[in-house]
Amino acid sequence: MSVVYFLLAGGLVLVKIGTTRNLRYRIDALTSANASPVRLLGHIPGDRRVEAAWHSEWWRYRKHGEWFAYEQPLEAAIRAALAGEAAPATRTYTREPWTQARLRALIGLGTS
Repeated sequence: MSVVYFLLAGGLVLVKIGTTRNLRYRIDALTSANASPVRLLGHIPGDRRVEAAWHSEWWRYRKHGEWFAYEQPLEAAIRAALAGEAAPATRTYTREPWTQARLRALIGLGTS
């Protein structure tokens, strides 16, 4: 079963939002690859679509790759998801036309 995990690192200022089928192996790999200590905040059931929804929802906080600034709004969303509350980013992600139009508008390409 795949899970979406939330891993804190970088002096507690960055959180990795990733997915894996083997959480123990993934944490071990990330622990050995990081210069700073890492700590698992938790995980929720989910696959790459759920992970993509989180990445899409929180793009403003992205620092590098799957690493995001661990600021209060994102922290609150993660805590809510871990508590089993519905968070916007836990919905299944689909590339609907309105999403493409919104992205085009955000980067200044208009809606055509």
